[in-house]
Amino acid sequence: PALTAGSCAPLLRGVHLAVFGLQVVVALAIGVTVAMLTGAGANGAGAADALMAAVLIVVAAVQVAIGVAVAHAGVRATRRAAEGLKEHDPKRLRALRSSALTQTVLVAVLLATPAWFAGFAVATGQPLGTLAGLAGVAAVGYGAGVVVTGQTARAATPPRSTVACSDASSTTEGDPDRGP
Repeated sequence: PALTAGSCAPLLRGVHLAVFGLQVVVALAIGVTVAMLTGAGANGAGAADALMAAVLIVVAAVQVAIGVAVAHAGVRATRRAAEGLKEHDPKRLRALRSSALTQTVLVAVLLATPAWFAGFAVATGQPLGTLAGLAGVAAVGYGAGVVVTGQTARAATPPRSTVACSDASSTTEGDPDRGP
């Protein structure tokens, strides 16, 4: 089968979902475990603090902004690399695809940072409002990652060619995702 932007995007989005989801699950599991071991949040034993809540949410939002900036820089770099790609250069094509996959993993980890702040909030017994705020920031990060994976897929797919997945050889057929 041929790899086009349309077939590459769902693959990258799946990778983004898996990495992002794993980060959320691990971070919250650690937070809940620490809270259970220390008794934080039980019978008001936590250290709920408005300043800490605000700092957690603001820093999580800054981390998402950094993740988005890194993602856009990666998309630009992928576009530049794809522009210089010759149609029959399977080595550089593999490197371009590997770069797109690596970028997707990196961006998913960066954009999942609010989950670690949420895990810390759980561990320290922060109120549900703080967790809701962090969940909102994480949702924005996940959505931004979904958008960026589509841009990465388009950037990593050489224009006006479809490349076979199995042997990385090119054909001269037009890519329906890019137009004529």
